[in-house]
Amino acid sequence: MRKARRPPISGAFWLASVLHFYSGQPLHNLSGVDNLVGIAMFFVAVAAYRVASDTSDIKGAVQHIADLATQTKREADELGSQFALLKRQAVASETLATNSQGQLTAAQSQTKAISKQTDAIRRSAIAEIRSASAQEKSAIVAIQARLPVIRLTRAWMEGLGNAPDKDGIVHFTMNVSFANFGGSAIYNPHGTVYPFIEPALPQFADFNGPHFEIGINNLSVMPGLRFGGAKSGVPLVMKKTIADQIESGGLPVFVYGIIDYTDSMNAAHRFCFAYRMT
Repeated sequence: MRKARRPPISGAFWLASVLHFYSGQPLHNLSGVDNLVGIAMFFVAVAAYRVASDTSDIKGAVQHIADLATQTKREADELGSQFALLKRQAVASETLATNSQGQLTAAQSQTKAISKQTDAIRRSAIAEIRSASAQEKSAIVAIQARLPVIRLTRAWMEGLGNAPDKDGIVHFTMNVSFANFGGSAIYNPHGTVYPFIEPALPQFADFNGPHFEIGINNLSVMPGLRFGGAKSGVPLVMKKTIADQIESGGLPVFVYGIIDYTDSMNAAHRFCFAYRMT
């Protein structure tokens, strides 16, 4: 009794289909050799398929890598351009900084030079001021040396010891002498002399009290010459008791007054004086 055939398994059916595709004959008509050839061709086909599939993937990957490399090169070129621009900017900034430093150094040097020049000008100005001041003082001294200068040289009384008259009054004379100690002549000296008999001079001069005039009209007094009152003196009177106090030194006598005159340039001058006689 014959056993029924088992249906081919799906894997065997698929293998038979492949062999049939390559050989063009049904699987049951193939010989053993053909079967081996078909199986070999099948594995070759599978390997070729896998190789083709892997090659396609590799080509795609290579292309993708090439694209990435191209893009990376473009980005690298752009970065290179940016770096080159930054480098040029850095060089320009360094050049500008160098120029600025040079300008700053030049400005500092110029400032120092100006400061030194200012100090020199200031020292020169101070020296000129001092020189001008010295010249001014010298000129003043020279002018003063040429100006007339009046001084009271002497004041005296005569006749205080005379006997009084019947009214008890003593008659005496007072005289004063002046001299020109300047470097030029004085002209028309004239003035008023005020005798003052008190223990001390008043705080303010009394120009309404007893006095006598002295003067030389239309006359010049050259340097070194003297002038004054009348040769015989100015006659004065006082009580015997006061004259005795003066004679004993118990009562001082002062004279004060004013002398007006002109110089060779017709400029007016005034000489004021006060003098203790005893």
